[in-house]
Amino acid sequence: MPTTTFNIFAFVVCFEPQRDKENKRSFLITSLWFKTLKKALCILCPFVVQNILKKLFVFFPPLWFKKIIFAVQNQDILKTKTLRQDKVGVVTLGCSKNLVDSENLVTQLRGNDYEVVHNSAEAANVIIVNTCGFIDRAKEESVDTILHYIGEKNEGSIDKLYVTGCLSERYKEDLQKEMPEVDAYFGTLEMPQLLAKLNADYKHELIGERLISTPSHYAYMKISEGCSRTCSFCAIPLMRG
Repeated sequence: MPTTTFNIFAFVVCFEPQRDKENKRSFLITSLWFKTLKKALCILCPFVVQNILKKLFVFFPPLWFKKIIFAVQNQDILKTKTLRQDKVGVVTLGCSKNLVDSENLVTQLRGNDYEVVHNSAEAANVIIVNTCGFIDRAKEESVDTILHYIGEKNEGSIDKLYVTGCLSERYKEDLQKEMPEVDAYFGTLEMPQLLAKLNADYKHELIGERLISTPSHYAYMKISEGCSRTCSFCAIPLMRG
C-alpha cells in the first residue's frame, strides 16, 4: 500500500528555542499545534500546507514560520516516497518445456514472497518473457512480444523487463544490441541468475515442486532438457544443450 512519509523533525529543528524557555505555556501550546499539524502533513500536499502556515502567522512568532515555509519549499527536507512491492508477471511462449520452466520460476518467486501472475492480463510492474526460438514463426512471436513490453516500459506501465528462454539463449548478443531497452537477458539454464537479479534466492528445497498452470486433469513432465544428436536441421542443441 502506498504510504506518504514526511520528515517532521526537519521542521522542529527550525524553531527558536530561546522563546520557549521564557514561556513554558507558549511552548506547550506550540507543541499541541504542531502535533495537529503533523497529522495534517500526512494527508495534505505541500502547497496546501504552505497556505495554512501563512494563515497561522498571527498566532505564532513570524520568524518560526518563515523558516518552516522555507523548509516546506525545500524538496530535500520534505519528500514523498511511495513504497510498493514488486508484482511479477511471467509470460510464457513456445513449447511445454518452456511452460514447465515458467512454472518452476513462478514457484521460486512465490517461495521468495513475490506476488506473481502467469500468462495473465492482470497488471504487473515487472515482466519476464520466456521466449521460444525454434522456428521462424515462434521467433517472430517472441520478438513481437518483447517489443510490446518495451512499449509498455517506455510508457511507464512497467518498471522492469527481463527476457529468458530459447530465443535469449540462442541470440542473446544480437538481442542486446537490437533491443537494449530490456533490462537483462537470460538463457534457458540461468534461472538462479534471473532470481538473483530480482534479489531472490534459488531455493533448492523447492526443486521438484512447481505451481501447475494447466487444467487440473493434466500436467507436463520434463524428462530431458535438450538433445545429444546435433542434426543439421535442428536448433534444439543450440538452445537446450
